Amino acid sequence: MSQKSNLFTGIEILPYFSRNQINANVKKFNISEANYNYHISRALRNKSIVRVKRDMYVTRESFMANRTKTAFLFYLSNIALKPSYISLETALDYYGMFAEGIGENITAITTKTPRVFNSQVSRFSYRKIKAELFSDFQILNIDGFEFAIAKKYKAVFDYLYYQTDQFTKNLYPELIEDLRIDTSLLTKRELRKLTTILATYTSVKFHL
Repeated sequence: MSQKSNLFTGIEILPYFSRNQINANVKKFNISEANYNYHISRALRNKSIVRVKRDMYVTRESFMANRTKTAFLFYLSNIALKPSYISLETALDYYGMFAEGIGENITAITTKTPRVFNSQVSRFSYRKIKAELFSDFQILNIDGFEFAIAKKYKAVFDYLYYQTDQFTKNLYPELIEDLRIDTSLLTKRELRKLTTILATYTSVKFHL
């Protein structure tokens, strides 16, 4: 069996892989750093694997089997940068609350430095939020993929937070309506939660 085969043994069944996932193969078959890098580069060139970000990849088998599954993309977004949760346009669109098209961009919130990962899999964008606001998300498991996503009312809050430069600009009562966010999909309990969190961080009484 070739070193290439040894390196990639067993990864076909994984939704993604990194150096950590195949370290056992690297050690077991005594694969050098140079050979590891060579086989990764070659696999990228022949498209048997797809890079999500540095040292994170998806096999062609996994990509083809799951590329149309929203949960798969959300799962990868969570993995690509930890901690993070799906929010903003992507979450609002997922909940059917956003009127605008979002394309292939997956938006998420993190407590780390903002960044973007572009790949054939998707475009993963992350916005930084202060630790006290990294909250009010839920863990869902769909199609076998577990991911963190903002609750409906928190997705609205997060979107307003960045649209107004952290509530310092262009903040007015009709803003939610002007941004075409459909709050009619929120339950009374969710509306109360949104009203409460907005009142905590702004002085504007929004039209809900």
